[in-house]
Amino acid sequence: MQGVADINEVEKLQQALRLLTAAETIQIVGFGKSAIVAKDFVLRLMQLGKVTLSSTDPALQVQMATTLSEGNVLFAISDGGQNSDILKIVRQAKSKGAKVISLTRYGNNPTSVLADISLFALGGDTHMRTDSVLMQLGMQHLCHMLYVQLCQTLKVDSLIEESMNSHNLLDTK
Repeated sequence: MQGVADINEVEKLQQALRLLTAAETIQIVGFGKSAIVAKDFVLRLMQLGKVTLSSTDPALQVQMATTLSEGNVLFAISDGGQNSDILKIVRQAKSKGAKVISLTRYGNNPTSVLADISLFALGGDTHMRTDSVLMQLGMQHLCHMLYVQLCQTLKVDSLIEESMNSHNLLDTK
């Protein structure tokens, strides 16, 4: 977790926070192992009242990206940053004027190079299973950091409490 903080410049994190705070719509994309991180981040942003688009279908994600424009953000999560579907979606979003934030494995890769703001996570283990888990944890940690900062910036404690207690609406007592 310390490695995630060390490799991401504070200014980049602040820029990402500003974009996410101001965004009218945020599209989150992540496939394969990255889909778990993407889904968690989508749910957290929705708790904050953010209009969030996402799908596990790459073709639908490309179509969603065509609806983006200036004032919107695409948040692309990709372990290696080389997924061809994600690259298509990033290019589509940028062509529509949306800002792109990438979250990938540390180092230059096609997704991080195309992004307006590149954020990184570390794997750090030579064993494939352990490395994959460490990458996922690092990515989730970074998304959680952004979420907590968004909560503070947007001052949305009551909204989150309402979201967490929404299951009470189904009580028939």
